[in-house]
Amino acid sequence: MIDMRNNPIKNGSLCFRSRMVSGETLMGYALVISNKLFWKDRWNDYISSHDKLNSKQLIVIEHLNDDEKKMRKEWLEFMATTKSKKVKDEDREIVKGLLSEI
Repeated sequence: MIDMRNNPIKNGSLCFRSRMVSGETLMGYALVISNKLFWKDRWNDYISSHDKLNSKQLIVIEHLNDDEKKMRKEWLEFMATTKSKKVKDEDREIVKGLLSEI
């Protein structure tokens, strides 16, 4: 699958994601794992997910700055250890593999 700019979307991609909330378009970060989107709401350690990727709403961040690298790593670490039912065992295995590459 490719994003709006024809960049490949793959496991571990950090993306900008657009979404409609109360008639407003909001942008935020999301992490792709197993063709699903994961994001943290309001930085309160509550993880949300969506099972379907809409490539028309995603832009893969090709070159992460230091803050984005740190955030991606923190999200991966959180996903590797969370007890949330939204993160399946197979997702956790992919996350642990991505962490081992950092």
